[in-house]
Amino acid sequence: MHAMRMSKIALLLCLGLVLAAAPAGAQITTTEPAQLSGFGGWTVDPLFTVGEADGSYLPVGILDGTGAIALDANTVRIFVNHELSDGVGYQYSLANGTVLDGARVSYFDFDRTSRSLLGYAPGYDTIFDREGNIVTSATQLNEGIGPDPTVNGIDRLCSAWMGLAGQYGLVDDLFFTGEETSSGLGGQEFVLDARNNVLYTVPALGRAAWEAVTMIDHPDPNKIAVVVGDDRGGAPLLLFVGTKDFFGSGDALDRNGLATGQGTLYVWVADSGETTPEEWNGTFTSRTGSFQPVPHYDPAMAGMAG
Repeated sequence: MHAMRMSKIALLLCLGLVLAAAPAGAQITTTEPAQLSGFGGWTVDPLFTVGEADGSYLPVGILDGTGAIALDANTVRIFVNHELSDGVGYQYSLANGTVLDGARVSYFDFDRTSRSLLGYAPGYDTIFDREGNIVTSATQLNEGIGPDPTVNGIDRLCSAWMGLAGQYGLVDDLFFTGEETSSGLGGQEFVLDARNNVLYTVPALGRAAWEAVTMIDHPDPNKIAVVVGDDRGGAPLLLFVGTKDFFGSGDALDRNGLATGQGTLYVWVADSGETTPEEWNGTFTSRTGSFQPVPHYDPAMAGMAG
């Protein structure tokens, strides 16, 4: 990729992104100075600064995870999440009128030829909760926990990972991002269907203080494998293996092997018997081990304390 294009996108990600639909062919450029200096022939041209708005959408700050897709032959769309706590940030509305605050995802569109910023907007207009129902109340996301459960939405979306259709067994372009929180019941992982503006809660992956996930190739083309990074001290390395089209429901989670009620969660276990990173961490240290299955889904326990 051209150095100038890379430098523009890199700086844009440093400053922050979030969009409101701009007229076709429009270009958005910040008046704020660059925060970085080019080197080795690279140049820096900032395109957006947090706090600016174009049209009806104001992108908020605390930008964290990013992911990009080729939206069409002329446009690159970059998704960015905002690591806001629940109860923070101005309130926004879903397509059905549900009002939420807290963390969210935005997208920014760029012209591939001119490398100009065309516009930005919310990354989704519909959310499905843990039960697979469309969110019509904030409590479906916060589960009654937070400063104001009537409007508190998603809590602290942290790093993100974009998987493209055809990679690692995926059928759709999916933007993975999770709540980096250990409060309450623990953070939830979310997956954004990047082509359809729908955000799904993914309980099949369990609870964690989510830092990031990544995918690895599974030898069975009908299965997917997701490696989970939990940001809590002493947390183990997790691996989820799911089956695509397990239920044949046709929704994005089932198509991509992420549906609730199927799949297996594994935890990495060291052959040495050591159970925490503190017992063997250090430069150039290593251990052998294997992933062992752990029970994490039991419908019979639904509604019971803990």
